[in-house]
Amino acid sequence: MFNNLIESDSHREELARKSRFFLGTLAFYALLFSVGGVASIYAYDAHLETQNLEIAIMLSPVELTAPAETPRNERPRTPDRTQHNETDVRRVLVASVDMPNIKPPNVSSIKSDIPPVRAGIPTVVGPVDSNGINNMRPIGPEGTGDGGGARTAAAPARVEIETTPPPAMPTPTPVPKNVVVSLGAVNGRMLNKPELPYPPLAKATGTQGTVTVQIVIDEKGKVVSARAVSGHPLLRPAAEQAAYQARFSPTLLSQQPVKASGTITFNFQLQK
Repeated sequence: MFNNLIESDSHREELARKSRFFLGTLAFYALLFSVGGVASIYAYDAHLETQNLEIAIMLSPVELTAPAETPRNERPRTPDRTQHNETDVRRVLVASVDMPNIKPPNVSSIKSDIPPVRAGIPTVVGPVDSNGINNMRPIGPEGTGDGGGARTAAAPARVEIETTPPPAMPTPTPVPKNVVVSLGAVNGRMLNKPELPYPPLAKATGTQGTVTVQIVIDEKGKVVSARAVSGHPLLRPAAEQAAYQARFSPTLLSQQPVKASGTITFNFQLQK
């Protein structure tokens, strides 16, 4: 019996010691988590300076109404001025060029002295032509009044522009036929450099020197005549043959191409 009592007391003390240890451990960890949470709050950087603090407000969509379409071949109507009791009076309803719906009573090539009906203005047939009750004075075919000081529609001013005819082109002076213009030395006028064949006999004998060839150039710049006038006789045929291969720009006289004459100089020199 006493042994059991001793064992019961020892178990109570052990349970009490374990309970204290558990509560102390729980309190320590709770304190540790609290300190860690407070430290993390102070250590957290929210980067408020880089955040966009604009507030976006969502508005409900607004339904837009499309503007009324104007039918084709119909001018937009002018505001109705009937609220001012303006009514035009015409002896005969004459349509303007932009009102094809009013058929004229007759067709004539002579201009009518009756003003046309204005678009958007009520018009009635009456003894005189007038525009509205604010202007009861008669108006003429050009829309002018009688000069009494009432409101009138002034006729458009007619501007006449004096046009000066362009100066006449000068008539080119006719150039007589068979005119030949002398150009002198034409080596610098050549469009191409003709090949200069060296005669074999002249090469074998060591003949060299300068040959001058008199040429005639036609209206298209082509050489039609070549004749050597100076130089060694063995070199002249080769110089004349090379002169026929030369090409020139057409020679103009009074803006018309003509024949020209000149001289070409060829230099024959043996290669050492």
